Amino acid sequence: MTVRERQASVRARRKKRGRRLMIAYALCGVIFLLLALMIIFIECSRPGIALSEVNDYTGDPGTTTEQKMSASNRK
Repeated sequence: MTVRERQASVRARRKKRGRRLMIAYALCGVIFLLLALMIIFIECSRPGIALSEVNDYTGDPGTTTEQKMSASNRK
């Protein structure tokens, strides 16, 4: 292998490595952008409006949460 062939081989490897790094940085940017958009979407989809009352449809109607908790603690 001559010196020029070796230099060409080194240049080709460096070029390939540069492309891989470029792709890796681009993927990192895309992932960062998607995470930012997800955070914005989650924040916008939860308006934070206070509820006047909380409906508890599990269990027997007419019982309070405290009664259910005390019944489960007795068992």
